[in-house]
Amino acid sequence: MKPLPHHYDVHLTGGPSGYAQLSTAGVPELRTAPPVDYDGPGDAWSPEHLLLASVQACFLFTLRAIARLSKVEFLALDLDASGTVDRQDGVTRFTEIVLRPKLTVSPGTDRGASRYELAMNVLDRLFFAEGRRWSSGQARGDVLELAAGSGRNFPYYGQWVRLTAQDISAVMLGLARTRAAAIGLEVDLQVGDAQALDLPDAHFDTVVCTLGLCTIPNDRRALQEAWRVPRAGGRLLLLEHVVSPHLAVRLVQRLLDPLACLLASDHLLRDPLAVVMATGFEIERLERHAIGMVEWLVARKPMAVLAAEL
Repeated sequence: MKPLPHHYDVHLTGGPSGYAQLSTAGVPELRTAPPVDYDGPGDAWSPEHLLLASVQACFLFTLRAIARLSKVEFLALDLDASGTVDRQDGVTRFTEIVLRPKLTVSPGTDRGASRYELAMNVLDRLFFAEGRRWSSGQARGDVLELAAGSGRNFPYYGQWVRLTAQDISAVMLGLARTRAAAIGLEVDLQVGDAQALDLPDAHFDTVVCTLGLCTIPNDRRALQEAWRVPRAGGRLLLLEHVVSPHLAVRLVQRLLDPLACLLASDHLLRDPLAVVMATGFEIERLERHAIGMVEWLVARKPMAVLAAEL
């Protein structure tokens, strides 16, 4: 890539009606006209279709760059896009753009553990390492870590914890076992689904989940399980990337969400706070970082639950 900034020039020629001609250096001219919905002829690219095509092209070219960095090979991308133009608050604009990608990869391509480790090496340095230390460092007593992955939180647990770590992937737990052995951490590693834990009620003092709710298919069900397994008074410690409260950042997240879901089953638009509260937890501390995209949360299962059970 050439050094930034980059500059682009496009020229348009048109009259009071009919088609317009778009031109730029080195490529054929493109004829454009309003869509049929605006009484256009319907036989030329409209500005609305060109916008969707631009989003699709950016999606593909971003995917190529990420694939090169992650050493992931893919054979083809088929990408459908649809957009809705409507009038809201007195302004006619696109109110929704939906991308539906289908990625074809070579047989045997590793789309799991190695790519995860490579990506998290970068993301932890940029966004998450301090949040891991903050969340895991507060765990006490009998601790359950959900979606533990390769054990990237393990160095931050104190000696006062009795740790059980679950993940749905045996491959990831193999990496976690290696990491635990390297630092001398005793941990009970279990293959398990955070959405349906094979664990007794009211068994743990602390439940930890870092960067897991964004990839678990049913995050609401996982939080219901995170409510079931701690004792009354037990704590939930979360580190998650979430949808930003800032409009400009949120729009970028919305455009990138299909790519993240495609490559890593990673949902960029989730915000677990409301679900945590609806589940019954009491929020003790909430912090937002990285222009609102990273959330640190401490919640507690009320002691009133114990009184109700008695």
